[in-house]
This record gives sequence, structure tokens and C-alpha cells, in this order.
Amino acid sequence: MEGQGFAGKIRSVSVGTPSDAQLDRRILRGSGWVAVGYGGHNVATMLATLVLVRLVEPEAFGLVALAWVALTVAFELEGGIGAALVYHRGPLAKAAASAFVFTLAAGAVVYGVVFAVAPLLASAFHTPALTDVMRVLALLLVLRSFGTVPAALLEREIDFRSRAKAEVAGALVQVVVSVGLAFGGYGVWSLVFGQLAGSAVQAGLYWVFLSWRPSLRLASLATARELFRYGRFVSATNVVNIANNSVDNIVLGRLLGAAPLGIYAAGF
Repeated sequence: MEGQGFAGKIRSVSVGTPSDAQLDRRILRGSGWVAVGYGGHNVATMLATLVLVRLVEPEAFGLVALAWVALTVAFELEGGIGAALVYHRGPLAKAAASAFVFTLAAGAVVYGVVFAVAPLLASAFHTPALTDVMRVLALLLVLRSFGTVPAALLEREIDFRSRAKAEVAGALVQVVVSVGLAFGGYGVWSLVFGQLAGSAVQAGLYWVFLSWRPSLRLASLATARELFRYGRFVSATNVVNIANNSVDNIVLGRLLGAAPLGIYAAGF
């Protein structure tokens, strides 16, 4: 019944024939909320960085930057499924349930891989502390997997206002937690737990703003494969871009260490 209810809701939204003017207004409002979400997140991050650089040693920023080199690639592998769900033109309730199960499974598997290879990466960068930082920060893979599908469905419905609210709220929670822990002397863990808290709030609010709930009995391996076939091309493109943008962090971290990389990462 949940899947049917969701499908009915989508039909009532998307099968109707809004005028071009109505559609233009929805897109225009959505674009404005995208700017609010993106701008609010960046402003909060910038202000938090200005405070944190005075409270946390540069090495902490370097450790987090090194951890992100590996994690951002994993994030984009999941993100392709969200893009595929937005594009999908078949039965939506079935596709959403399949994507939800797939992203949860993928998040858990990729987290296990990151957990296992973290010591190898720490050794490659001659930074033993990176092991624990990466293993804990990699929990973002699991948290974000809970939010991938509802975020995609909100985008599909052009409900960028709800997405922006969730993103700004998550950024503010991250700032509060990070700065609070930094004042308490928690060092690198203030950065790590701040990001985990912000991501948890953001994913939770996606579910609050979306009435749909997954009906796992509708999940289909064949549908998940169909979504993956589309999403892999999106992921591959994003991974190439991320690799290109991460070369500087990799080189600095490998040659100079975490502290110089932290100064560079905080500045850029």
C-alpha cells in the first residue's frame, strides 16, 4: 500500500499538464532555493573554518583532507544512483524501493572496504593517525546512503525548498558541533564528529520533508541493475573530476605530510 500510495502521489504531481508558465515559475523558485542551499552551506562552512583554524591544529585539517581524498570517490559512486532515480521513467515506487535497498547495501559494503584499506593508505602517506580518522569519518558513507533516495525524490518533484532547508540545517549543526568540540579540545575529532552530526541531520530531514516510505517488497534486483547502468556513467564522470581536483592534496600529503596539507586545505 505504501508503494501504491507513493506512485499515486507521483502520478498526481507529474501526470497533470501544468502550463508552461506554471512550470517556469516552479523551476524559477526551485533555482532560487538551490542558490539558498548552496550559498547557506558555503557561508556556514567558511565562517566555521575561520573559527576552527584558531582552535584546531593544522595537522587535523590535513588528516581530514587526506581522508576525503578516498571518501569523495566512494560518495560519487553512490550519487550516480540518485541521478538515475531522478531520470527514471518507469514505475517510480519500484525504482525508489530498489534504489533505497541498493544504496544501503552499497554504503555498508564500501564502508567495509574503506575500513579495511585505511591502514594501507595511512602507511602510504606516512600518517598512522589517518587510520582511525578515516574509519570513523567513513561512517558518512552509511549516513548518506540513507539520504540518497529521499534527496533524489525531492529533486524529481522540484521541491528544492525542502532540500535547501535540510542542507542548511545540516551545515549549521556541523558548525555548532565542530566548534563546540574544538573549544573542548577534541582536535581532529571535532571536525570528524561535526561532519557526522551534520550529515545525520541532513539525511533525517530529507525523510521528514518527504511523505514517501520505502516498501521493501517492491525492491527488485533487475530494477537496481537498470538504475546502476545509467548511474555508473554519471559516477564515472564525477570520479574523473574528483581525481583531477584531488591530485594537489595527494601530492602535498605524500611529500610534505598532514600539517602542511592542513594549512593548504584550510586556505582553499
